[in-house]
Amino acid sequence: RDVTSEYEAKQQIDAFLNINLDPMCVADLDGHFIKVNHRFSEVLGYSTEELNGKPFLEWVHPEDVDKTLEIMQQLNTTRHLDGFVNRYRTRDGRIVSLEWSIEVGYDKFLYAAARDVTHRVKKQSESEYQAFHDVLTDVYNRRYLEEVFKNLSMDRRSHPITVLLADVDGLKRTNDTLGHATGDQLIVAAAQRLSSRCRPSDVIGRWGGDEFIVILPKTSAEDGQRIVDRILETSSLEMPDTSFVLSIGAATKETVEDLFPDVVRLADQRMYAMKAQHRHD
Repeated sequence: RDVTSEYEAKQQIDAFLNINLDPMCVADLDGHFIKVNHRFSEVLGYSTEELNGKPFLEWVHPEDVDKTLEIMQQLNTTRHLDGFVNRYRTRDGRIVSLEWSIEVGYDKFLYAAARDVTHRVKKQSESEYQAFHDVLTDVYNRRYLEEVFKNLSMDRRSHPITVLLADVDGLKRTNDTLGHATGDQLIVAAAQRLSSRCRPSDVIGRWGGDEFIVILPKTSAEDGQRIVDRILETSSLEMPDTSFVLSIGAATKETVEDLFPDVVRLADQRMYAMKAQHRHD
């Protein structure tokens, strides 16, 4: 065996890895780094000595560990993968997103090159957030609520589903007498009230204007009414110059055969009945 030739080949491979501008690594199928290049070391903030021989899952973001393990399983059969993105934790506490191209060699090692796509992922996340959230109140928007309706409609495990339709009484009067800026503050206060009195699993969104919808999965009519009562414990919304009242109607989709438009329509009728009672009082 020509030891000198073998050594020179190794040196050439190391040189190729280290002049590359993208993070690159060699790993085994058990998930250990065999070799990382200088760029990978720079991205993570750890020396090559600290990384080589260590399980790379130690640096993978905890929320991405399961999907990374799934990809490792897939590579046993597919042998090649492009476009997989996962997040890594750096020494200084930052989170970086890396997009991978991976090949399994005949020697059973993984040969992988990555691109730092942190900026792209951040922009994409911001765009997705803006697409599904109301700009004024930061709760979900109508587009997102309609997606939730569609996704839950035939999901038997989510039934019964109670829908609340909430409306801010007197918003037009507020806009006319105190100005639209005060009216906007009132809408924000209403969104905050709903968010603070509902459960983490509940979906709260602005349906339009001064109307909000709250979707309560796995919630009977009785439990839904208890949530309404909690929201209305202090019925008025305190503002610097005055106070305002929420009107809420509730209706329940008991089975997958029930239609959301019918449920929303019934909640709307009950909301207007409460609004009429407030005017009467």
